[in-house]
Amino acid sequence: MLVESLPGEGEARVLDLGAACPENLAFFAPWCRTYAIADLRLPLAMGKELWPPPLPRPGVAAPFDLILAWDLLNYLAPDDLTKVAELLAGLSRRGTRLFGLIYTSAEMPTRSGRFRVAGRSTLSYGDRSGVRRAAPRYREPALLRSLRGFAVERVFLLRHGVEEYVFAYDETPSTRVPPTATRRTSSAWPVRRGV
Repeated sequence: MLVESLPGEGEARVLDLGAACPENLAFFAPWCRTYAIADLRLPLAMGKELWPPPLPRPGVAAPFDLILAWDLLNYLAPDDLTKVAELLAGLSRRGTRLFGLIYTSAEMPTRSGRFRVAGRSTLSYGDRSGVRRAAPRYREPALLRSLRGFAVERVFLLRHGVEEYVFAYDETPSTRVPPTATRRTSSAWPVRRGV
């Protein structure tokens, strides 16, 4: 579970790149000193008009312990994924975790969904539109090329054509966890559809 990697109670700094969600704030509140929200869904929907994305400025915001990217990485072209990763690296310290859900199926929702922590072991997901588009189907080597400085800590294949990734930031980009050591049998959150 992601909270196990956080510092002691009341000390963690979490950056949520999704929609503001009271359930997520309430869930992380016991661990958090800071819970910052930088909803990237609108900039992604608007395209280059809102670039760079509205993230806290490095040096102003203390490094975060956990960054929740939800399914947003799927909606970035490889070049943009690299640019966002560079911005996130500036908000990270050694050991910062980056949580992301990567679509492995041929299609994904047209827009990034809304994710809610529904308990210590369940994550709820809502896509009300039902409209689908082609998924980039990023694989681990492509993700690591784009997410320089981040290493795969664990990967878990979920149902519904989604892989859950937890990356750990390490300032030396050449340091990578061997692929055979990245597979886990437990998820940070089993995903439940239909929020």
